This record gives sequence, structure tokens and C-alpha cells, in this order.
Amino acid sequence: MQQMQIALSVPPQPAVDTKPPPRFFTGGNSWPELYRLAALWHGKRRGRFMPARSDLDPIELKPWAGWLSLVRVLDGGENFVFVVHGTHAGWVTGLALQGRTTDALPPSARLPVVESYRLACHLRRPLFSAMIARDDLHRRVVLERTILPLSGDGVTVDRLLVGLGRHEIETDEIPDYRRSLQGCDVTLAIIDP
Repeated sequence: MQQMQIALSVPPQPAVDTKPPPRFFTGGNSWPELYRLAALWHGKRRGRFMPARSDLDPIELKPWAGWLSLVRVLDGGENFVFVVHGTHAGWVTGLALQGRTTDALPPSARLPVVESYRLACHLRRPLFSAMIARDDLHRRVVLERTILPLSGDGVTVDRLLVGLGRHEIETDEIPDYRRSLQGCDVTLAIIDP
């Protein structure tokens, strides 16, 4: 019951910004920054499967500010609710998801997102994920994510910290991008190729 009150006390998210956010990554992809975020997560484990939300200092997360979502795991992974959905992440997705469940995602993205969240809960370790989709202007974009499980008791995943990056990709670059992920610990979903 106390957790429910905490979720309801989160202030409403501002409207999704219409201008592109500044990129926190260079070199055409966000993997280096997402791996840095995962390294911070690993450092906070202190011998446990995963850290707790309270182990992460917001000041330490400042380099990724706006690109992070905090997702609460409901019913053992049957559903997920966005407790925090960063402003830059909102711009990338075009959705104000704070306080909403994954049911609010577009149908084409819902299954890959939910399944990657469930997999991270099952594995209890960072999961790197990429989705190739189209944005509102019909450009192909790659959404790169790291999904970091968090646990208050050190065993059961109760939250996910999700870092997001985005970059455009040309159709003829997709096969090379897919090849670049071979042998890596990254799941890939292609939506509307």
C-alpha cells in the first residue's frame, strides 16, 4: 500500500517537448554511454545480484538525465508502469508515459518492449536492446536501450532503470548495423523495416 502512495505522489510529467534533445552520445550510436550506465549499475551491486533503487544517487545519474526511465515491475513482470519517463526519452518516443503502463505503447512496439523488460527481470542482469523503427517523419531510427534491473531485497526485480539512445539509420545501413551486433549481448527487434 505504501508503494502505491509513492507512485501517486510523483508530479505529472510535462508535455513532450517538440524540439530534439541534445545528444549525449557521439560517433553515431549510444552504446558507449549505455555501457557506462551499466558499469555504474555493476559498481552499485556490492556482491548482490543487483542494486536497489536507493543505491543510485541522482547526482551520479546526471550524465544520462532526460534519457532515463524508471519502470516499476507489477505482478512479477506481468505488467510494467513508467514511474519516471525522461523528457528526452519522451521526445524520442513521442509519448508522455510517466504514470502509464506499457499498454500505452504503440502496438508495434509494445511486444518487443514488454518482452525485453520480462527478459531483464528473468536474467536479473543488464540487457542491451535495439529496435529499428520509423519515426513520425517516416525516417528509420535505431532506439538503443540498456535495461538495468533493480531490487529492494537483492533477489526479486521490482524496478527497471532504462537508458535510451536514438539515432537515424539509412535503409541500406540496416544489414551492417545488424552484423555489428552479432556476437554481442544485444537483442534486436525490427519494427516496420
